[in-house]
Amino acid sequence: MLQLLLGLRRSGQLAVRREVRPGTREHEDEGSIRRWRRLAWLLLAASCIAYLTVSVAHQQAFHPFGRRDYFDLRVYRGAAQLIVTGHPLYDAAIWQWAPFTYPPFAAIAFAPLALLPITIDELIVTILSVAALFAIVRLTLRLAGGQDRKTASARRWRSAAVPFGVALALWLEPLTATLGYGQLDLVIALLIVYDLARPDPAKSKGALIGLAAGLKLTPLIFVPYLLFSRRPRAALVALGAFALTAAAGYALLPGDAQRFWGGLFLDPRRLGGCCIPANQSLRGVILQLAPSFGTGQLLSIALTVGVIGVGLAVLASRRGDEAMGFSLCATTGLLVSPVSWTHHWTLALPALLLVAVRTVRGRSSAGMIALAALIIIGCSYLPTLMGQSGVSPRGALHLGWTLASAPYVLVGLAALAVTCVREIRASRSTVPRLARTELA
Repeated sequence: MLQLLLGLRRSGQLAVRREVRPGTREHEDEGSIRRWRRLAWLLLAASCIAYLTVSVAHQQAFHPFGRRDYFDLRVYRGAAQLIVTGHPLYDAAIWQWAPFTYPPFAAIAFAPLALLPITIDELIVTILSVAALFAIVRLTLRLAGGQDRKTASARRWRSAAVPFGVALALWLEPLTATLGYGQLDLVIALLIVYDLARPDPAKSKGALIGLAAGLKLTPLIFVPYLLFSRRPRAALVALGAFALTAAAGYALLPGDAQRFWGGLFLDPRRLGGCCIPANQSLRGVILQLAPSFGTGQLLSIALTVGVIGVGLAVLASRRGDEAMGFSLCATTGLLVSPVSWTHHWTLALPALLLVAVRTVRGRSSAGMIALAALIIIGCSYLPTLMGQSGVSPRGALHLGWTLASAPYVLVGLAALAVTCVREIRASRSTVPRLARTELA
């Protein structure tokens, strides 16, 4: 810690000694960055004020549309109270109809929640989530920066882009649902993004991904991503950290751990109504369209999409594009998971930031249209609104209604399809070039 502070002090002294001359291009850029930073923080303040105003108008803080009342946080608290008092964790519903669906280690991690009043828990979880959002935006911008992410200019521009990104992200439906339910999706996303942003030679790289998987199983998809992107040590560290969380569950809650890992975690029926618009996964959409679809067929589709998605993510990572690799892997995991509630799609936030960064850099008209469409979809609350309407047309209209209520699934599939087409075109153009080189 002392070395870190001394390093910061030295860098600060160097920054003071180095003067930026008036009239130079660097001086103009610095002035422009200051103006954009000031505007970004003003926008963030205005966004927060509007957000809270709408929340208060609906008598619910931090979730403007629909009454969520920190529902999932109450489930976490209930699970923590069960293990503190020595009661079984998976025998019955904990809050209203909802059972505890996470591994035993998650209940152990939530144990401190049982010791505090619910109001304090709500405040703590909200502050943690907002802080995690700032960190996710910053880390994602670093990943998107590629080779230029460590330059002084890039750091200054990120200082303006972070509050701007947070101001817009607050209004996306997955973020609003995460805050409203008191979910920990932002914290889990931060663990994954931070781990991937670390240098590959770091000995503990992968540990935070394993920890995140111990809290919620879906981050396990990043283990094959690390393995096939030529980072076997990180993949093994992630598996080791995950195994330690499972071992902690067996050590502290042997009965609950035996029941969960003995097969309970394979039962998606415990996760609630999977055939409603709030479930933005492939399985949820397919079962809405064809309720009689077999388990084997669903597994085959999920496996196919999973292999394609992780393969595309690995190709991106091998090219040094970690931001794209993360985005594709996260999107794939959300698609193939048996249940991906809308708040789970918080994990796809870095993908949206990636589109925004590359659109601004490339000044692409098509990119601007795609970015605008994604923001509109994210702020439209279609899954929530169509799920609350109580209307589900039959016949020819049923297909259109179901697809319209599953925008995240369609966007995720479209992203994989576009990336797949680009990879095929790139491979076709590479083959003739290699042939010409060999002939020469």
